Amino acid sequence: MTQLALIRERWRTARQQDDLVFWQVVLGRALYYTVFVPLSFVLAPLLRAANVRVCVLVLSQHIGHLALEPDCYLKEVRVGLRAPARRTFLVCRRERVANAEILRYWRRYFSVVLASPVTHDAFCALARRSGVGVDALGYVATLGETAKYPEIYRRYAGRPPLLTLSEADQVRGRAALARLGIPAGAWFVCVHCREGGFYDDDAHSYRNASIESFAEAMATITAAGGWCVRMGDPSTTPMAPAPQVVDYAHHAERSPWLDLFLIARSRFFLGTNSGLLGVAVAFGVPAGLTNQTPLCVVLSVGDVAIPKLMWDDEQGRLVTFAEVLALELTGERAPDYQELYTQAGLRPLENDPHDVAGVAREMLQRTAGAFEVTPQDEALQQAFKDLLVPGHYSHGAPSRVGRDFLRRNRDLLAAAGPGQHGAAHADHRGAPRKQPSRLSPDA
Repeated sequence: MTQLALIRERWRTARQQDDLVFWQVVLGRALYYTVFVPLSFVLAPLLRAANVRVCVLVLSQHIGHLALEPDCYLKEVRVGLRAPARRTFLVCRRERVANAEILRYWRRYFSVVLASPVTHDAFCALARRSGVGVDALGYVATLGETAKYPEIYRRYAGRPPLLTLSEADQVRGRAALARLGIPAGAWFVCVHCREGGFYDDDAHSYRNASIESFAEAMATITAAGGWCVRMGDPSTTPMAPAPQVVDYAHHAERSPWLDLFLIARSRFFLGTNSGLLGVAVAFGVPAGLTNQTPLCVVLSVGDVAIPKLMWDDEQGRLVTFAEVLALELTGERAPDYQELYTQAGLRPLENDPHDVAGVAREMLQRTAGAFEVTPQDEALQQAFKDLLVPGHYSHGAPSRVGRDFLRRNRDLLAAAGPGQHGAAHADHRGAPRKQPSRLSPDA
């Protein structure tokens, strides 16, 4: 995200706050260039000498950034990619914190500052000084170029998570599970489907999906003896009652600390391209992701992921992975993917229930130590990863694409010309797979 985009976002958010906060933002912007920036040049040498760092989370209103950016920074230090600091200040705007409970956990490692808009801008000026500031956005918020997290998480693989539940949270969490109707000793999976209601952001609607497409996956989990806890907020679509499924997003027990507890205690996390994934990663919970868009983010910070397929309305065919990735390699740091796809005549297609259930099955097998792949599966996996080149967001990430998804869509790994793929393509058993009605040009 560019500095101009950050200023616009800050201004838009400020106008939605009360008058006091708005005028604090205005004052902070005025003081930033006239006082804070000049002063930062004076203070920076002192902070460098004291080995003090400043990490400002400018997107702390998003739970994913609140969880992943501190996690990446700490792991970057642990794998030797960054020198350790004697003290690191983790700074957030106090009225723009998505979940204050996770900051309670980050206090184990950081000096957390909940700043006013004016104080926040003062820290932002310090964070721009070399050797003092931490470019937190570069870890996971950089689209249009390769993010930092792939190298960090590849090196950190196999080590323990940085966050673990406190004993007090475990005690009250067990009581909360009982109130949710989950029996003592039962295992469960947290399920989250990104919808448009929480942020009301049409610009990222291509990342959304429908909870109905998760029904088969949740049935697969409950058939294996588990429970499903549907995460989210009350703006999400209510679920129809189902055995061993808790629609926690609409439950009276819903709270920030319980959000963390449920994800941290989950056997695995099943979700979409949304911020709650970051909580799972910070607590070391395996994650299976669906509906990843843009395609270049598919190898996200989770363990297994599958992307949305792309449909070309004019040519009436599915677009190959290579074609989509070539389109997404724009060279811009924050491309507008919604506009990019529209101009190219492409429509992202939501993963169908069978593909979502395939991710659930793979995660069940992985967490049971029973997952198997063939040499052909490994060849498909490598063929996909070879399509991601430097400049693609998730290039070099240790994550994997879902095994069954690649088997079913192996033909999209080929370099395809116009018309090569019709309105159907073969799955791994060789049977034709008709595209659902949503693929028609009039859908």
